Amino acid sequence: LTERYLWPVNAEREGTPQQIAAVSEFVRDNDVPTVFCESTVNDSAQRSVIRETGAAMGGTLYVDSLSEADGPVPTYLDLLRHDAEAIVAGLTDRGETP
Repeated sequence: LTERYLWPVNAEREGTPQQIAAVSEFVRDNDVPTVFCESTVNDSAQRSVIRETGAAMGGTLYVDSLSEADGPVPTYLDLLRHDAEAIVAGLTDRGETP
């Protein structure tokens, strides 16, 4: 798998139009089936990539934060399990409907 992102980790700003266009081009050129979004950022830029390319939304990945105790990832092991399951589902089932 080759990773592409809309903005660097811990960036203060979200994706620019140029970054969104570059990622959309990569997704189209490489037939990327699924786009994922981190739990701590707004998914509007990812949704733009999805609209422009026809890729599926693979769901939310938790990378540096846990949910509340009654949420989907209350522990680190739950986080790992959730993300692995989301990635497998996104790459085999084509994720959520955009």
